[in-house]
Amino acid sequence: MALDIGEITAEVDGKTRRADISEFELELKSGEESALSMLAAELRGAFPELVPENLSKAQRGYLLRGQSERQYRDA
Repeated sequence: MALDIGEITAEVDGKTRRADISEFELELKSGEESALSMLAAELRGAFPELVPENLSKAQRGYLLRGQSERQYRDA
């Protein structure tokens, strides 16, 4: 588990675009994926303001640059 607070930045045409991040990360290093899913469900039940995010910080940075998913996958 990790708490990540900060921002994602990307340079576009000489200007910096920013997106704030405030994340509570769960990462499965080993074991059953179902256990992680159950923990995530319990946390969402206890803290309804938690919202799953499926994009990585890198992917969100590419999107800030205006690149499509295909463009950043090919990069």
